[in-house]
Amino acid sequence: MDFFNPVYRKEPPRNDVLFGLVDKEGEGFARSTTSNPRQEWEAVVENAGAAKLQFVPVDKNITIGKEKGEERSMCDGMLYKMDKSWLAFVELKDRTRKAVGDAADQLKSTIDVFLKTKSAKNVGKRYAYVANRRHPDFSRGMAEVKQQFYNASGFHLCCKNTIEVK
Repeated sequence: MDFFNPVYRKEPPRNDVLFGLVDKEGEGFARSTTSNPRQEWEAVVENAGAAKLQFVPVDKNITIGKEKGEERSMCDGMLYKMDKSWLAFVELKDRTRKAVGDAADQLKSTIDVFLKTKSAKNVGKRYAYVANRRHPDFSRGMAEVKQQFYNASGFHLCCKNTIEVK
């Protein structure tokens, strides 16, 4: 399995310095957008260097375990620089703060699969975002959870809806 396989791309790469990620109910996949209203974006992507980025929906697009009858819970999407020097898995939430545990589990599940594939080789900086539009920054008091997440996966866990491409 290759998470970077072009067959999983549902939109072209973009180099906008500011855009959003949304996962609207009733739509097939999470997607990136520059359309307004911005307040409907579940995550805001700040791409100050105008790097060429690819967003790939993961949930409902890259399915794991379906052949065994129990489909694995996956995060909403993957955003990465085309040169693979930076990558972020993203779980989009539009709910209360309590959704963090479920979101982190979905991210872990996706990352576990990713790390077992050839896709994980030669990837630079690695992040996992729980993005919640109603609670833009809820990372306070989460230092221990973030450290445990990093120790288990090698990904930096970020609990905010602004994704800074580095």
